[in-house]
Amino acid sequence: MNAMDCQLEQYAKDFQALVGLHRDLEQRYEHLSTSHRQLAGAGEVLRSMSPHTRVLCLVTNLQGDIVQGTDRARALFERTVKKVTSIQSAVAILHLPRLKSLFESRQCDSFIAAVDAPEILLNPTSEVLNGEIFVMSPLQTVNGGTSTVYWFIHELGKREQREFTSNPFGAQSIARRTAAVVFDASGSILAMDAGFQHLTGLEEENVRQIELTMFHTPDPENVNRADLLREVRLLGQWQGEVSAIADQRLAYRQWMSVSAILDANRKVVAYAAQLVDREKMLMAERFLLDAHYHDAVTGLPNRKYFKEQVARRIAAERQAGGHVTLLSIMLDRRQWINDTHDTAVGDAIIKKMGDRLLALTRGCDLLARADDDQFMLLLPGPHNDAEIVIVATQMIKALSEPLTIQHQVMQIGGSIGCAMFPQDGSDFPTLTKNAESTMRLARKAGGNRYCLYKHRGQSVPAVAQSRNDSAAIDQCDIPTTNMELSA
Repeated sequence: MNAMDCQLEQYAKDFQALVGLHRDLEQRYEHLSTSHRQLAGAGEVLRSMSPHTRVLCLVTNLQGDIVQGTDRARALFERTVKKVTSIQSAVAILHLPRLKSLFESRQCDSFIAAVDAPEILLNPTSEVLNGEIFVMSPLQTVNGGTSTVYWFIHELGKREQREFTSNPFGAQSIARRTAAVVFDASGSILAMDAGFQHLTGLEEENVRQIELTMFHTPDPENVNRADLLREVRLLGQWQGEVSAIADQRLAYRQWMSVSAILDANRKVVAYAAQLVDREKMLMAERFLLDAHYHDAVTGLPNRKYFKEQVARRIAAERQAGGHVTLLSIMLDRRQWINDTHDTAVGDAIIKKMGDRLLALTRGCDLLARADDDQFMLLLPGPHNDAEIVIVATQMIKALSEPLTIQHQVMQIGGSIGCAMFPQDGSDFPTLTKNAESTMRLARKAGGNRYCLYKHRGQSVPAVAQSRNDSAAIDQCDIPTTNMELSA
């Protein structure tokens, strides 16, 4: 092979390496984009479904005059120097024809069903809203009356704002994650929206048969159906979790907020309730908490979550008189690889090492990624050094096994520091400090070994290191003797 062939072969290898790097970057970008979309979606769900103690509901006549409303809705329209008495003054200009059509259909006794009713955009540049963006939607009356219109007002999230502001005239409806209903003092339903009809599963002709008492709280020690209505009448508002069973459907958990509708003399004339899907809220909360408490590269819990769980476990073991051991695990050569290779290689090493450590843990153990090159492990139950040595030895052996990343064989190794509660520390900060100090001692002694902390006066920490063939683990002493490691 001549020099030209060697050069071409090297070019081919470099090109393949660049292709692999490009593929890794694309995967990282896609992963980050997906995570960003999921987090944004979960945040939007929680924002749009956040339970409100006070509900925004207005009641107008067929001319658009505001005659009744909840305190929060009235405050929205009365915070200007000139009191607003007509709903038309706050509606976006492009949606005024839509509002007029709704009123005309109601006057003809052919009011649009709730499922087909479009949403009306309130003018964000008006003096009333001061830049905030709201939409209002009419509720379908149950009793067939045509003299009043019930309006529920919703604040738009950022995604919904973009949709409306980019095409305010063409946007027919924003998919709502809420349900709205108006009922009187006896619990009879006066009006509802499409979300409530979907929630109950009742056909339009059967809606008149339902009452507020169809809802009940899932907690038997909480208020029952009759008490719920009694508390609403007594306080003028209520908030809590309910479930409803209608039309032989399964019961879904809902979060219901109730506020009184008042007339001009502040007399209660009805009650407005808003329901949000509790299950979707909990799923979004769990997703955000998972992202907050877990490492994106390994999927393991992060240091914040580990700290909280260790503190709880220590408190429990203190009461029970038990033991737990904390292991601080540092990868020996990962920082050097970070300095000489791209980020994808470092992340791949962390992921594989995390998988190896996780494979050695039990269900009751807790493994976390505590820092860039550091893992931490909580072991419940070890009562003596011999049990800890078995675990540390297995982990040192797993970390010292070669691994292949992007066609390169690498050997990383790790150093482990161990501290036991309560002998070596009575709380998380002390236990962590002692475990990390012994870990640094193991690294200083050459790495690829473990060190046990001994809070027993003058002592020599026990250390295990790999033999030259990396095939077994021997126990030996650190060269420095009579070393005291104190809290």
